[in-house]
Amino acid sequence: MFVAGFRHRPNVDAAVWFVRDILPLVRARLPQISTILAGSFPPAAVTGLANEHVLVTGYIPDAVLEWFYRSATVAILPLRFGGGIKGKLIEALRFGLPVVTTTPGAQGLPEPEDYVSIGDTPQLFAERIVELIENPGLAQARALRGLDYIQQEFAYSSVAARMAADIPELGSLLPPGQGTLSR
Repeated sequence: MFVAGFRHRPNVDAAVWFVRDILPLVRARLPQISTILAGSFPPAAVTGLANEHVLVTGYIPDAVLEWFYRSATVAILPLRFGGGIKGKLIEALRFGLPVVTTTPGAQGLPEPEDYVSIGDTPQLFAERIVELIENPGLAQARALRGLDYIQQEFAYSSVAARMAADIPELGSLLPPGQGTLSR
């Protein structure tokens, strides 16, 4: 599953690159696999990718998106360019999905190879997907490390502690006994 807002050019490029260059390699090993391209405003370049194995949703409500996340086996972020930490990556990790991405897709994250699989060529990206699907133990380990990362970096108490380090008045937001984090 790939979740994206398709008004953003890197997401359109990612969807096209995935379906044209990576998915055939995955399907050669896992012919039963299906892909969901979920997100608002898909242009013709993306809607034209839809077929019996590729679902292009357009906008979907949060409840449906959550159902897709809970039903998917792997989240993909086949981004070849773009900047910053990707909300779609954080969201997939939060839902406990193993993630396959590229180096640009993992940009801004510390030691991403500890909790996501990275492949920058069609062959490597496809291999990372196949290995997660064929090895549920590896997929589970990646998902759990991703959940640990989300808890460490994005849980309310973690964010409040980091903010309180710079703004002591926010210390009252911390759970009792947490104190402040040192950097």
